[in-house]
Amino acid sequence: MKDSEGDFTISEENARKKLARFALPRETAWISKLLQAAVGWGMSSVSIHQSQAETQIFFEPPEPVRIPTEREVVNTLLSSKVVAETPLEHFCLGLRALVEQAKLSFLLILHDGDSTFQPIYAGWFFAEMTEQARMNKRFARAPGLTLTVRHTPLLTAPRIGELAPKHGLSISQELRDYAFFCPVPVVLGGLHLEGALDSPMVAPSSVVPLVFSGLNGLNHSPGGMPLPPDYEEKQFSFLTHPRRARRSYGGARDFSCAYLLTATSPFNGLVSAYRRSSFKWVRDGILIQESFLNVRTEVLSLHILADARGLKTDLTGFQMLQDDLFHQRRTEVLGSLAQRLREWEKKVDGFFREDLDAESPSDLEFDRELAYQKRVKRLLRGSVAGIALTLVNPPFGVAATLGGVASAYLSHCFARSRQVLDDQKLLKEKIERDLIAITRELERLAHEADEPVGSL
Repeated sequence: MKDSEGDFTISEENARKKLARFALPRETAWISKLLQAAVGWGMSSVSIHQSQAETQIFFEPPEPVRIPTEREVVNTLLSSKVVAETPLEHFCLGLRALVEQAKLSFLLILHDGDSTFQPIYAGWFFAEMTEQARMNKRFARAPGLTLTVRHTPLLTAPRIGELAPKHGLSISQELRDYAFFCPVPVVLGGLHLEGALDSPMVAPSSVVPLVFSGLNGLNHSPGGMPLPPDYEEKQFSFLTHPRRARRSYGGARDFSCAYLLTATSPFNGLVSAYRRSSFKWVRDGILIQESFLNVRTEVLSLHILADARGLKTDLTGFQMLQDDLFHQRRTEVLGSLAQRLREWEKKVDGFFREDLDAESPSDLEFDRELAYQKRVKRLLRGSVAGIALTLVNPPFGVAATLGGVASAYLSHCFARSRQVLDDQKLLKEKIERDLIAITRELERLAHEADEPVGSL
């Protein structure tokens, strides 16, 4: 509809009736729906900037600029259809949930680079804003879609300031927890959020990545699963430098299903066996459902990321319907992966190799510089006499400082290597046992198609 000022707005009564029929599983899941739309549209990137009061999301389209029109967005928002199938429907579902479920306010600018644009807005904050204020250039960054979300709900003044940071943090946490496998680059404040190395499966310091890979030749899964830009087949080592892990290994990049093998860090002491492995369903770059595999391991974790495209879900798109195709796809993935893990049983020695490439010397320089900076900080926190010694007697002071840096560096660099080598036999035995245990569980599940994986 159009209001008297000539701007588009949304009938909140219609939206309320529509949203009353279903709700997304989380208050912040609206941004996951927006990213699914970005993947469907083939956006070049999604850039997110946050302040205490607002989150602004810019969807950058590829050239030539192809974006929906204001009329298409408004018609979809006000339509009676609640099942999201197209990218535009996913996008509008996210906008409706943003207002009705999260109780926030948004202003959307669709800028194709040529024609003039009219703001689309909903929620108390932008509805109360003047037309001139809504046309401010800060709401239209460049050709593309610019969505500005006001964090503060309509509450009494004392509580508004308290809740604004909470909403901003919860939005970024939603992205970290559910959008890590997005094929479109997602940049929050200059940091990329997409990518398996920064996912909850790997990012904790207590986890060591060992294998990134995938499956092909699956009859019940679509080919060409959308993957993060840097995802490829890699076999890491317990000795892999973090910077080396982020560089290319020249591995395969085209899979129908992805999987990760990780290990608990051997530097954190003994950890009792427990359920670590998971089966995750991903649609258009967003984790929509996950469950545990009922197998206890000492070191290894297996994370399966299956493609949910083409499978039926509930109205929200976040809950799988377990029909025949669902079970066929899941069973085939489990059986095929069991065969692949038997191949990794023969490659366990590779997890203890020196993992080097042409740029590894720069990793050494990076570590040396880091150790030097830490050493300088320790010296500056020392006594006045210690600092004076370096200044009054430069030859002795410099030698002592460099010796300390070298000692600190060598200790830092080789302590872990020594521990891995010392524990190699025990670690190898645990990994081999875990691979056998996981493989047997996958085979059991593959032969029991009607037995669901234990839910989270």
